[in-house]
Amino acid sequence: MCKISNRPPILDIVKNSNADLKILDTYIFPILFLYRHSIEISLKSIYLRFYGQLPEKIKSKSGHELNSLWEKVKEILNITKSEDFIKQIQGYKTKIIKFSTEDIDINEIDEFINEIDSIDANGDVFRYLMNNKGKLYFSKNNYVDYDNLQSTFNKFYDIFDYFYDMISEYL
Repeated sequence: MCKISNRPPILDIVKNSNADLKILDTYIFPILFLYRHSIEISLKSIYLRFYGQLPEKIKSKSGHELNSLWEKVKEILNITKSEDFIKQIQGYKTKIIKFSTEDIDINEIDEFINEIDSIDANGDVFRYLMNNKGKLYFSKNNYVDYDNLQSTFNKFYDIFDYFYDMISEYL
């Protein structure tokens, strides 16, 4: 039987550790893989909630590109702003909570998604340390700001959760 631990998440362990940074930074690959993958799942969940199915893969692409998924989610957000959409909802719901995305900086999300996709467009860079030709993805040492990493991803998780909740309320 699996026992659930009371230990803090690995990122908190890493941030609160006095260990050598080179050792700590070995955690960055699984952490980034999981962060990136969870963003992908968040975007696919929004799409699934709205359309009732997962998005089809784009021709000649892996289906893991965050930019493509984000573009589909932005289309959904535009649909939810239309008067036709609201009228359609009024056909089956008497009380409608109208949500706003005006306080959300879509350009900031664009930049965030573009930054991740520029490093790991297919969801494999953080999963594997090297490509299928044996070349390392990262050969230079860089410092990782774990606090900034955590707060940035948490911010966008909250935004994507809001989008999902908004669509769920409409539907």
